[in-house]
Amino acid sequence: MPISENSFFTSRFAMVMRPEERAMLQAVAADSRMRESEIVRKWIVESYSARFGKKKPGEPKAKPNSHAARAAKSKCVFRAS
Repeated sequence: MPISENSFFTSRFAMVMRPEERAMLQAVAADSRMRESEIVRKWIVESYSARFGKKKPGEPKAKPNSHAARAAKSKCVFRAS
C-alpha cells in the first residue's frame, strides 16, 4: 500500500527475516485472510496493550540516519573549549 498524503499509514518500517520466518508470516496471513502487514500491525497493538494497557505511546523517535534526525543534528552547534 503506497503512502500518500491521503493515506492513514504515514510511517514505513522494513526488516530482514529468515525465509522460514517469512513463510510462517505468509501462512498465518493466508489462514487469517489478512495481509502480512495487517498481521504485524495486529500483533503490535495486542502486544502493546498487554504491556501498557490504555497508555498512549507518544511520538515515534527518528532513526539516527533519517532526514529528521540529520536536520536536528545540523542545528546543533558544537564549540571547542
